[in-house]
Amino acid sequence: NLIEKAKEVCGTDLDASAVWIKQQLFYMTPEDVLQFHNLVYSYRDAAYKYGLWTAAGILMETGCSDDSFSDFRMWLIAQGKEVYLNALKDPDSLSGVTPYGYCSFESLGYISSQVYSAMKGKNIYQDSTARMQMESYEQVIRDIVYHPMIEYPLELPEAMVVYPKLCERHLSEQVRNAPQKVRTWNVSRTDIRRMMARGNAAIKKMQEQGAKAPEAVRSVRKGTVR
Repeated sequence: NLIEKAKEVCGTDLDASAVWIKQQLFYMTPEDVLQFHNLVYSYRDAAYKYGLWTAAGILMETGCSDDSFSDFRMWLIAQGKEVYLNALKDPDSLSGVTPYGYCSFESLGYISSQVYSAMKGKNIYQDSTARMQMESYEQVIRDIVYHPMIEYPLELPEAMVVYPKLCERHLSEQVRNAPQKVRTWNVSRTDIRRMMARGNAAIKKMQEQGAKAPEAVRSVRKGTVR
């Protein structure tokens, strides 16, 4: 509710949003601030999916590094629960979201710890236990339905199949005409190559069945790809 209200009050001004959220947290108890902190990071962690990372790079139009993806997920949280959940259910829904602020809201991750430190005089992680964090994460993922391809890092030719609307809106015509010339993943990593191969196999199976990529595999929960 606090995130939704910040967007309503501050619009696309992320600096103003950070100030407003911080002010509101100071009206709350330290326990509320701690809960807010754990929830924000749970939403961030629940969105750590290669498929969303692929979509973020397309939306940002300049690619997306490790740090940028962390900041992007904070930005996505700031769009509100509906946009966040839709993005995980189908990253192609980001085609309907207007990018602003470089799709980055790094400071959202610091606000609660700054407020808690001012209130209690100590680091928030001294009181944020592993049990609290797990309970918060479990609470968050109950609402999430993941897209069937969200586990997989996709290069642009595959992304154009899985996320067609997003690619149509944010990729230049030149890139769309020759997407194989653009490399977006570090293929020197064995785990990346393995996940890309699985993703390519899933797309091939979908195409052989004559199905659209977002509809061909049953939606799944909690990140399990079937």
